[in-house]
Amino acid sequence: MIDLYTAPTPNGWKVSVALEELGLPYEVHAIDLLTGAQRAPNYLAINPNGRIPAIVDREAGDFAVFESGAILMYLAEKTGRLMPADAKGRSLVIQWLMFQMGGIGPMMGQANVFHRYFPEKIQVVIDRYQTEGGRLFGVLDRRLADHEWLAGDYSIADIANWCWVRTHKWSGVDITSHTHLQRWMAAIAARPAADKGIKVPFDLEAVMAATRNGRETFAKGGQNSHHPGQARGVTGMLKALDREIRFLTGGLRTLARVSRLKPGSNVNVADDLEASVDRHGARTAILFEDERWTYADLEERANRYASWALSQGIKPGATVALFMENRPDYLAVWFGLAKIGVATALINSQLVGAGLAHCVDTAGAGHVIVDAPLVEAWCSAGQYLNAPVATWVSGGAGQGHRFTALDPIVARASSVRPDRAIRSGTRAEDLALLIFTSGTTGLPKAARITHLRMLLTMHSFAAATGATARDVIYAPLPLYHTVGGVCAPGIALTVGGAIALRRQFSVTAFWSDCVRFDATLFQYIGELCRYLVNAPAHPDERRHRLRLAVGNGLRPDVWDRFQARFGVQRILEFYGATESNLTLFNFDGGPHAIGRAPPYMKASVNVELIRFDPVGERPVRDADGRCIPCADDEVGEAIARIDPAKAQMRFEGYSDAGATETKVLRDVFTPGDAWFRSGDLMRRDRLGYFYFVDRIGDTFRWKGENVSTTEVAGVLACAPGVLEANVYGVEIPGCNGRAGMASLVVDPAGFDPVAVRREVHDALPAYARPLFLRLTPAMDSTATFKQKKVDAIREGFDPRTVTDPLMFDDPRAGAYVPVCEDRYAEIVSGAVRL
Repeated sequence: MIDLYTAPTPNGWKVSVALEELGLPYEVHAIDLLTGAQRAPNYLAINPNGRIPAIVDREAGDFAVFESGAILMYLAEKTGRLMPADAKGRSLVIQWLMFQMGGIGPMMGQANVFHRYFPEKIQVVIDRYQTEGGRLFGVLDRRLADHEWLAGDYSIADIANWCWVRTHKWSGVDITSHTHLQRWMAAIAARPAADKGIKVPFDLEAVMAATRNGRETFAKGGQNSHHPGQARGVTGMLKALDREIRFLTGGLRTLARVSRLKPGSNVNVADDLEASVDRHGARTAILFEDERWTYADLEERANRYASWALSQGIKPGATVALFMENRPDYLAVWFGLAKIGVATALINSQLVGAGLAHCVDTAGAGHVIVDAPLVEAWCSAGQYLNAPVATWVSGGAGQGHRFTALDPIVARASSVRPDRAIRSGTRAEDLALLIFTSGTTGLPKAARITHLRMLLTMHSFAAATGATARDVIYAPLPLYHTVGGVCAPGIALTVGGAIALRRQFSVTAFWSDCVRFDATLFQYIGELCRYLVNAPAHPDERRHRLRLAVGNGLRPDVWDRFQARFGVQRILEFYGATESNLTLFNFDGGPHAIGRAPPYMKASVNVELIRFDPVGERPVRDADGRCIPCADDEVGEAIARIDPAKAQMRFEGYSDAGATETKVLRDVFTPGDAWFRSGDLMRRDRLGYFYFVDRIGDTFRWKGENVSTTEVAGVLACAPGVLEANVYGVEIPGCNGRAGMASLVVDPAGFDPVAVRREVHDALPAYARPLFLRLTPAMDSTATFKQKKVDAIREGFDPRTVTDPLMFDDPRAGAYVPVCEDRYAEIVSGAVRL
């Protein structure tokens, strides 16, 4: 396997065309030149010159080759093709290869820059490069007058020159008079391998079509070389081109990576991880505290868990519950169980009592592996269990309880890889994991993660991030949720990289960990980045090598501050949910967008926005009973089509069929069609960027208007001294709708109610301004930092119920004033006009 690091340029095409001609298997890693990805430390380790292309030959001990001509020679010599073995024949090919590298390439490249991009048209310079380019084309034409190919048989010399000559229009060089050159060009263009190679890493013609608006802007700049509009036009064109290249680089790479995964296939997540072990056995797989596990170590430990399960008579199709804190064994357990076709139910390590018992009962597990520090919590669930469960304690003895210690049994178990025949009956649609949604209301629901869904998630995130074997992803998030437990391991373990774990997220240790583990990526969710931005300066916060942060829920008010303060090169925001078949990626980094689906990629991105009635909390339907698609910039609910025959459009649902059905919307656009309901309101702009507006149920009405809690929270977060804001609506007797209220975590030294009031009155319409403030020492949130609102809504603004300080925007005082019992009585009696 060859790793190809490339971009859509003639030099990049030289190598991809050669790889296609030679039939060598290769994996594409698109390098985003416009963001300086070629200067990233991990790429410079491959190509010290910081240019594309470069390759890494895995079969030759990860041997790296840079410079396009050197790569062509290496591949030809490796395969014994496209270059003769005899000295004269070999020399002839190299001569014409050097002709391209020393003449055609440099001249065409400079002509392209000065002819198309340079703001000031310096005609003498343009003439110089175009004339020399034309002269070199004449040399080729004369050579081809009596030769079919440049150097005997078709060779790397033809490939190298053709990839540059085919872009002659970019440089403004005419080839009309060169008939032999045109014949040769057409012959190569007709070769299937050449056609495929020039579409790597994506079809640039499609990108150029998408930049039509940019080109029109350029044209409007005028033909006068001194007109400032032309420089603006060039900037507009380059920005448009940059946007589309970024999107297509990530989007097409991701689609290509998951295209092999099909429903009905005989796939198991263990197959892919075992393949990684076979390729990367000695490389580091997991970093944790002072431990370092190689891929071989992970495999050995997983094999022992598989052997233990077999010894207990646990058969394919069964489920084992895992109640464990973050540590390397967590990954080894579900990897080992997958090897024998057994599913793992990932139980939230913060649960106790009835909630914990509910999850184990829902999973139908006959065995549970309990982490020693969690034994006491597990015991609290015993009285609520519907059926006895065999309990195995890992990581210690579990003092004071008579549960079986698992560690010594696993240590004695076989470390030999189980026979694949044991899981041979496993299908793509079979259960791999149960992951419990961390909803802010009610008991958790068990989302079904099949092998197909798990592999789709792991590989799509690895491709979206452009992860390689040289990457280390820092993942301090819970392993019992999809982001921490599937996405992050997938980014690392499917490509030979490493994942750095932490028992739980720590603001004070975050940057030190990034430096200590030499992390190049990290996974965020929810408010994690806000916590970091609000923390005091840390000596390591700019000493890291992070090239990318990937995650979801990064609010606009934090996004810019986070990047500016910590110097993280790229933010890859995505939208998705554990059970959802709707995933969006913001590949090109459009500010504050949760994802993008440009019009030309609409068929490849499974998403639609439909009009939604926030009062009735249901989709709006027309006279025929069909849902109504939203126009650009219109807010609506995001939905995704369900098609069981397509891997990325399947909705696996929950273990509870009734809960599954509540997420399905039927007869949306045609009779009988079915769509997944996200429960989220979004807005899409004309370029296809999606923006999160609110969670359905969080939006409330006040004074006849809809209030977006997300918008209000964003304004409050910008007010002096406000560290975190959670916005919701509360009922006031005698009033229609719900009045706005915000729970705030504040810095006492910087918080000023007068400044906060000024901020909300300046930025928000009257109906959206929060009437009540609640100053709380810490925000109540789930393990994945989702803010909880139910208890706060129920408690409202009653000082007899709420012990936190309460404030009311009193119109009589023109200020936020404390809510005492007397003032509360005035408000609820209607004595204060609201």
